[in-house]
Amino acid sequence: MLVVYISILFIIGLLLGHVYTKLGYTLGKKESITKINPGCDSCGHSLKLYERLYLFRLIFNKGRCKYCNEKIYTSSAFFELLSGILFALSYFVNKDSDTVLISTLFYILVFSILIIILISDYHHMIIPDITLIILSIIIIVFKVILAFENEEVTGFMDAGYKVIFMLIEAAIIFIIMFVLQKISNFAFKSNSLGFGDVKLMAVLALILGYKMALVCLFISCFMALPIAIYNLQKNDKKLLPFGPYLAFGTIIIMLFNINFDMIIDFIKK
Repeated sequence: MLVVYISILFIIGLLLGHVYTKLGYTLGKKESITKINPGCDSCGHSLKLYERLYLFRLIFNKGRCKYCNEKIYTSSAFFELLSGILFALSYFVNKDSDTVLISTLFYILVFSILIIILISDYHHMIIPDITLIILSIIIIVFKVILAFENEEVTGFMDAGYKVIFMLIEAAIIFIIMFVLQKISNFAFKSNSLGFGDVKLMAVLALILGYKMALVCLFISCFMALPIAIYNLQKNDKKLLPFGPYLAFGTIIIMLFNINFDMIIDFIKK
């Protein structure tokens, strides 16, 4: 049954990944989602469900629309594939949990919003506020539900305290990132760290806690460093969107269930 569940979630992830790709691109342009065309992005021709997938067109149509022959973004096919993989892994990493259904749904929802964020930031260097608001609500609601399920809290008063502590940790990260933004922008004489990244880090602290949020920042910088060095060598002055790296850092921490104690124990060894 494991293979069946993973396969179903992978297919669902592929299909929703196509929607997320269009959503991320549209929100990044600050356009209404009502303008999203379910067909070809170039000619608007109606497509069958499987033909809409960028991954399908990349494999079977040489990355082009079979009607207008317009080339698609290879990155769009990657985002679809990433969505499918993350949906499948959401169940795989939680399959032995006592709260497998809730935890799997939680992971899927968080990964879904992160995919939309990284697509928007990748294409337009914008992290839409609506995605951060929705992600915050998802994290707080599911964190409280899971706390009740795991008997970490036993009443609404305890749940209220938990939410307050989560918000305090988010505020700590927001202040740290805000100061870092001002320092980096002053040092490099440019907007090297966007305010959207500051807000995203604060939201990620809701799910990771302030300690692991800082670890996520380190992981993200480590992943971004080779690209930044490559751009410097090519004398490419284009700013590097940091949101995708923060999203990937969070995904890595969640999938491998990394916590601060594990890191300390690893360092001691």
